[in-house]
Amino acid sequence: MRLLMMAGLLASAVAQTAVADDAFECRFTVECFETETCGETDLGIAVTQVQPQASIYQIITDAETMSGKGHTVETGGFLFQGGNVNGAHLLTIAVGGSARYSVQYFEGPMVITYHGQCEEVV
Repeated sequence: MRLLMMAGLLASAVAQTAVADDAFECRFTVECFETETCGETDLGIAVTQVQPQASIYQIITDAETMSGKGHTVETGGFLFQGGNVNGAHLLTIAVGGSARYSVQYFEGPMVITYHGQCEEVV
């Protein structure tokens, strides 16, 4: 019985392995602009650690690059908070790779939220 419990705990721990926090590639297929109905999109972003000692990351899109703080949270997901002269950027990646990326632009102001998936770059 104990052996079965230990095996179950080990399997659970493996299934909940924390998201690594070195580099990610993300693909977003749903875009929500302000209060409009969400629609299909195809946005790819790269997330790279540029200053490990300070937990500084960059997000690079086709349109812009921004820097900010990134780290793995206690529950195993990854969080990025940053921005540039255009606005604020927030990226959350859950343990399974499911991700949300939101951008709040000063111009407008306006917010765009993306739904997608991220994978660690090995």
